[in-house]
Amino acid sequence: GRLGQAHADFLAVVASRRRRGDLFGQGRGLTNVGIVLKELGRLDEAVACLADSIELVERHGPAGASRVALCCMAEVHLQAGRHAEASRYAGQSLARSRAHDDVTGAAYGLAVLGQAQYGLGDLAAAESALDECIALCRQAHERSDEWEARLSRAQVRLRRENPDGAAEDARRALEILGDHGDAYGRGAAHRQLARALRALGSPTAGTHHHTAAALLGASATIPNATLETLLGQAP
Repeated sequence: GRLGQAHADFLAVVASRRRRGDLFGQGRGLTNVGIVLKELGRLDEAVACLADSIELVERHGPAGASRVALCCMAEVHLQAGRHAEASRYAGQSLARSRAHDDVTGAAYGLAVLGQAQYGLGDLAAAESALDECIALCRQAHERSDEWEARLSRAQVRLRRENPDGAAEDARRALEILGDHGDAYGRGAAHRQLARALRALGSPTAGTHHHTAAALLGASATIPNATLETLLGQAP
């Protein structure tokens, strides 16, 4: 399939960089291999691959260049349910992004950090991280990252018994996605909105629940595995 071909292509790039003695390029290529392994659900292999990537990039690349690999490693641990490890790697990535004024990278790190803090049960820290993430997404016009962060924050707000805030985030995510945006995102947003409206006692919750089920159950819908780790569970 598509991911299998991407895996083979990135392995070929890594082999090419290795033959040339380009250790930094090899490390960056391994980051891409690790991302694909994560998407394939081969999490143990992804951890090993990303560990090699981080070591090569930190040793042979410019300062801070490992921040993407570190955040990918955090996502792998998040998918595996290892929230403390996810928090640690996300924090390392965030520190490097901040040190290099990388707004987009900082937003990415904060999103994963917030999700990890939610998994650890620190809801105040999770919401604070996602608040800052959303502010940075808006600053950088990162609309895709913003809807993901808003759906994560909706989950936190539902757990904190703030369904009004959760509904606001879900509606904003739907506005960003529009009628033809990512099908998984739209389905997840309708699911969050249904949960919030149900908590508010709104009769329209059922409509959003059915819309979510149709979108998320469609054969063409490709879930975001990391995000679904958080959103797929009842808050």
